[in-house]
Amino acid sequence: MWRLKAKLRPVIVFHFVIHFAFIFFLSWVLLSLLLRFDPVTIIAVGFLLTITSLFMEVMIGSSQVVNHLDPRWLSEASDPVIWALVHGEASRAGIKITKIGVINSESPNALIAASFRGEPILLLTKGLMQRLSYREMRAVISYMIGTSMSGFLVAATMFAGILILSYRLTSRYIESRMGNP
Repeated sequence: MWRLKAKLRPVIVFHFVIHFAFIFFLSWVLLSLLLRFDPVTIIAVGFLLTITSLFMEVMIGSSQVVNHLDPRWLSEASDPVIWALVHGEASRAGIKITKIGVINSESPNALIAASFRGEPILLLTKGLMQRLSYREMRAVISYMIGTSMSGFLVAATMFAGILILSYRLTSRYIESRMGNP
């Protein structure tokens, strides 16, 4: 797990530098050239706006991932077996799963995403639940919970949310250019 966190640091630093360079340039143009602010204020504004934009990406990323997949949320009453399995494995690992969702897809797949509160959200496809046995489901759920403990979940959810957001912003334009209704 510590190797993954060590490999993740350069990615996060690079992502911060890209944001800082862009926002610093905008701050420099607006505050220095137009309003005649001093360089220290410009750097502070650029840094604070960079932190704010990264925080917004983390907040928006998880909601974009979940909204794009449009899951049906499970409760303990609707599927007690999956509910008990997920919460049993999560309690053994020492984490709390806030939501369990089922995606209407026939392909067997599972996804874990970070939520706004930092607790993981587990999403399973309908095909996975129909095709796997109890032991296989337990293995998949244990793996998903293990990946949520790696320290990479928030960053991966943020990057996935950014990719989904760009898809949503451009999908209508691309579809209209291709002639699809």
